[in-house]
Amino acid sequence: MSEEDEIRDAVVALLKAQESGQDISELLPSAEGFPSTAPEGETNQTPEQALSDAVKRALAFVRSQSRASKLASPGGWADAGLVPDSLDPEDVEMAVYNRLMAYKETCDLDESLGDRCKARTETAANASDRPDASPESGVRRNPHVASAFSSSPGRPVGLSGFKHRKAESSKDAAGETADAAPIPLEAVEGQNDESAPLQSPDSACNDFDDCRGVRLLMGAHSYYLYDETAMTDAYARWAFLAAEDDPAAAFLECVRDESRIYPRPLARTNLANPPFCMDAEAVEAAWRAARDQGRANDVRRIEATNGAVYFYSTDYLSPARARSLAQYDAVERAFNV
Repeated sequence: MSEEDEIRDAVVALLKAQESGQDISELLPSAEGFPSTAPEGETNQTPEQALSDAVKRALAFVRSQSRASKLASPGGWADAGLVPDSLDPEDVEMAVYNRLMAYKETCDLDESLGDRCKARTETAANASDRPDASPESGVRRNPHVASAFSSSPGRPVGLSGFKHRKAESSKDAAGETADAAPIPLEAVEGQNDESAPLQSPDSACNDFDDCRGVRLLMGAHSYYLYDETAMTDAYARWAFLAAEDDPAAAFLECVRDESRIYPRPLARTNLANPPFCMDAEAVEAAWRAARDQGRANDVRRIEATNGAVYFYSTDYLSPARARSLAQYDAVERAFNV
């Protein structure tokens, strides 16, 4: 019998059992397909072994959540069945954090590339020669990683828990010092497997395969994790702002990013999309809150002739330019299609 036939027969058997009134809850997988109880053979584990396995399951859960366009936070791990009864959820939370910190230190990660290992190789040394590299480091940088707002005292929204570590200096052939060049982003883009980031020459880095590609965003009360091979930094940042429940900060960052990067005003309806899911009333409330808090001195609200509402930042767009772009987007675009 083929594997597909076995799966089909198992599903049919479950349906028949359910129709007969039998309780099949114990036969079904828990959230995201992770078991709600410890796998067979783990009942006799030592506390250290149980904690190590719980960390691995949590990091695997992070990857599954990223594939579903969701951030993973320690607060949901117990409900997902990732924390065995013998462990405290906070112990697992700290163990995951500590492992990621050890990963960062052992692999000498370059934060500007999202926790990818720095490789002191010929490829990295020649990164600045690439025609599409920036003149400073040979690396394209993501503008969404940093934030000017704080959801907690003194902590920028979206700031990575991995503290920036300066590149080590190395002597070149002429005896001068120069910073070790990081891996170019293009060298690892397009790889979707869990081991996409390149490794450091240090063999100790090979012990952190379960951590590769996992990024951490520190919030006001907890931290959030995602797999950068399955979720972009930009979307993770938006999901983080939504999860932190600071609508004013989310609103202001989106408006300023839209004005700075594209540049164009932000349509109010754009914030109705995931992960924000803010209706018109919620956007207006965030706009009022930002003004009342004195955080929106550069942000303006305008309307096109059809009543469509837009917001923009005067730091990046003039009023005339913003109105012209809003009118084109809301009204004139349809006549040019």
